[in-house]
Amino acid sequence: MESEEEIRTELETVDDFSQVLPTKALYIAGALKSKTSLSPNIILTFLHKVYSDFKTGKVPEDAKAKIEIALYKGDLGNAKTLLENALFNSLFIPQEILQPAVQNKPETAFYCAKCKYAILDDDCIVLESCTHTFHLKCLTQYLNENITKNTIKISCPSCHVEIQPGFFQQYIDKNLMRYYENLAFERLIKSGEIGRIIKCPNYSCTAQFEIQDQTTLECPECHRNICGKCEKVQSDCQCNKYNNFFSKLQCPFCKRRCKINRRKGPYICKGCDMCRRCRKVVYNCQCRA
Repeated sequence: MESEEEIRTELETVDDFSQVLPTKALYIAGALKSKTSLSPNIILTFLHKVYSDFKTGKVPEDAKAKIEIALYKGDLGNAKTLLENALFNSLFIPQEILQPAVQNKPETAFYCAKCKYAILDDDCIVLESCTHTFHLKCLTQYLNENITKNTIKISCPSCHVEIQPGFFQQYIDKNLMRYYENLAFERLIKSGEIGRIIKCPNYSCTAQFEIQDQTTLECPECHRNICGKCEKVQSDCQCNKYNNFFSKLQCPFCKRRCKINRRKGPYICKGCDMCRRCRKVVYNCQCRA
C-alpha cells in the first residue's frame, strides 16, 4: 500500500493543483486518498473549493480548521457537512465540486451504494459513518425497507458499517422514526440490559416500569394490582388458583406431591405411605371405603 508521502507526490502532478493549493492541503489530500477510494481529482477539487471560499471569506478560519481535521481523519461526510454549513447553510455542495467534469470523466463520479448507478444529479447523500454515497431516493427507500422489516441495526450495504439513527432520522418520515425508536426501546427492554421492565397489562394504560422480586405490585399510572410472576392484572391472574390446587396435593409430612387416585379419591404419599386426607398410614386408611 502506498504511503501518504507517495500519494502526496502523486497528487502534486494532478491537474497542476500544487500551484494553487498550500502544501498542507496536499498532505491532507494524501491522508484522505489513503483512507478512501475517491479519485485524486475529486479530493483536490473539494480542497480547492474549501481554500478558495476561505480566501473570499465564505468559509471562516474555525470552519476551515475543522474541515481539515475531518478530511485528514478520512471523515468526508463530516467535512462535507461542515462546508455546507459554512456556505450559507445550503442543502448540498454545488454539483461541480462533487463531480468535476462528469461528462468527460464519468469514472470520477460518485456511485450509489444501493443501485450502483452514478449520481449525476444534486441529490448526493454521503454517509457520515463510512462516506459511501447514495441517491436521496435510494437511501430513503433503503431505510424504509429495513425499518419495516423491524431491523434495529441498519448497516451500509457496501461496507456493513452501522448507520447511526441520529444521521438517518432526517431522511425518513417522522411517524416511521417514532416506530423505529419504539421498536429499539422494546428490544432493549426484552434484552434485560436495563433490568426487568414490563408494560402495564391494563389495556387502557401505557405505563412501563421496572419490577424486581415482588409477588404483587401496583402500576404507578392506573394503580391496578399486577402479579409479579405472570405479569397480569390480579383479576386475570391464575397463579394463586394453581398454587392452592397444588398445595392440596402436597403431603403435610414430607411436602412431596401426593399421588391422585381419581377413582377412589384419597391423595396417597408413597414416600411416607400416608393418606393425606385422614393422615393415617395407608393400611389403616378408611378413605377408600
